[in-house]
Amino acid sequence: MVKYWQKIFLSTVIVCLIVLDISILIVVSYSYSFSKNTERDSALREQSLILSSINSTIANAEKLYTGASEDPEHLHDAVEPLAKYYSSQGVSLSLYSSGHLVYSNAPASQPELLQLQDIQEKKISELSENNKLYLCVSSLVPDYSHLVFIYTRNISHILDFRSRIIHIFVIINFAVCLVLGLSIYILLKRMTQPLRQLNTITSEIAGGAYNKRVQFRRRDELGELGRTFDKMADSVEEKILQMTHEVENKQLFIENWAHEMKTPLTAILGYTALLRNAKCGEQERLIATGHLYDAAHRLQDLSAKLMDITLLEHDQILVVPVPLSSLARSLHSLMDETLHQRGLSLETDMRIDTINGDDALLLSLLINLVENAARASQPGGIITIRAYADPAVTLVVEDQGCGIAQEDIAKITEPFYRVDKSRSRKNGGAGLGMYIVSRIVQLHGASLEIRSQLQRGTSVCVVFTTP
Repeated sequence: MVKYWQKIFLSTVIVCLIVLDISILIVVSYSYSFSKNTERDSALREQSLILSSINSTIANAEKLYTGASEDPEHLHDAVEPLAKYYSSQGVSLSLYSSGHLVYSNAPASQPELLQLQDIQEKKISELSENNKLYLCVSSLVPDYSHLVFIYTRNISHILDFRSRIIHIFVIINFAVCLVLGLSIYILLKRMTQPLRQLNTITSEIAGGAYNKRVQFRRRDELGELGRTFDKMADSVEEKILQMTHEVENKQLFIENWAHEMKTPLTAILGYTALLRNAKCGEQERLIATGHLYDAAHRLQDLSAKLMDITLLEHDQILVVPVPLSSLARSLHSLMDETLHQRGLSLETDMRIDTINGDDALLLSLLINLVENAARASQPGGIITIRAYADPAVTLVVEDQGCGIAQEDIAKITEPFYRVDKSRSRKNGGAGLGMYIVSRIVQLHGASLEIRSQLQRGTSVCVVFTTP
């Protein structure tokens, strides 16, 4: 599999080489074309000069010998000295009289160059012979239209020049490819290092190392990507920890619930077996049925608490003004019998008229707090409920009971947690009351404050942030 940086490397090198090669091709083509045009201009000038010299030589011969322009020998003698002189410069000369060759030291003939119609006409062509390139220029001799003069110039040196230029550019191309490839490789490895680091960290996080972070100290897009990735990783870690904590809490809740159910169920099974299989007197039967009643009552209480918790986990409360007077009456109606049996009294001090919240949940909150206070209090004790706004609306439940140790205060809202397990079981507590209270407080967006001293009592304050 080709990696991303390798794709960038290959595509960049290929594009750069294509651009370089096209540039080299354009330069070589332009240089070759320029050289040919230069040779062409030079050939035209030199051909005109030699043509003028030949015309003058033939004219002088005509003065000495009439018909010299028709005599092949005289024409040969007029061209040969010039041909020998220019041959050292790579120039060949040819002369035709009425289509017949009079003189030539050219490498080859080109019959199409003889087809001239006008004295001013010039024909130019290229001739390739024996791996050499020639430039040919033909024209009529000005004063003798039956004579055709052909100038042939060896321009093979421009082919050699082009070959040398191409060879040089091939070397340059190779060197540039090497330097460019090495430079781009180093730059890409350096520039994509954050991506490799990000990939490594991502793999580690996927493997469970949720505390890993990239921590890019850059101000470009990769730095911004790194910071965004770290924020995402923080959020993922927070969610994972939250989910882990919730799973652990649920597992602990189930274990505690199973443990709580075990005690009354064991009692029910034991005393039921006793009543079925044993011969017992009336007094023993009454004792057994009493224990069965207590165990069944405890199961009923556990079931009710579990139902409350289930409803609270999915509840969407409707906040309305709740009259405290009606809330107090309902509380007295439900708790008077329990408080009377324990020899306790309930006092209320309501300095405000209403509290914004859900009336049923607020009543459940007070019932659980009063039940906890009752379990912690001795006969003759007083439980006080106060409500005031100073400045936030605050609901307080106080008792004069045994109190809570400071190290236990932070734990009492955990499910099934008991400060004194023997006392709680004796009085029927399941350790769920304060957990239910904390959930109701959360649903109302309020805060819970617990202040307590051993053997002096406990004060539970619910502070509402909404007026």
